[in-house]
Amino acid sequence: MAKALSLNEIRRRAAQFVVDWRDEPGDERQQAQSFIRDLLRVFGITSTKAALYEKRAKRSSTGHRGYIDALLPGLCAIEMKSAGKDLEGACQMVCVSRTERNGKNHDHDQREAAAGR
Repeated sequence: MAKALSLNEIRRRAAQFVVDWRDEPGDERQQAQSFIRDLLRVFGITSTKAALYEKRAKRSSTGHRGYIDALLPGLCAIEMKSAGKDLEGACQMVCVSRTERNGKNHDHDQREAAAGR
């Protein structure tokens, strides 16, 4: 098991992350996975399989299906939006996905994750 990072090390890595990404245009689709991988490294998460990218989920506001940018099962969900975009729908989608995982769709989600979908 990897040694836990100190708070000072996390802060140092976070400051470097900001420097590395400061001047990027912030296009959600083109850079999402690279951004998330770099963000996770700030906290010492380096496994390339740590996150499920583009995880299917249902929006509670509309009932339509969408995608969560990254899901770290049992830890967190990451949803990114370009500047000026509404985060409320994204938050609702993440919450509904969690509810589904605790209900009847959990087994289906596990099979999809194992299959890489």
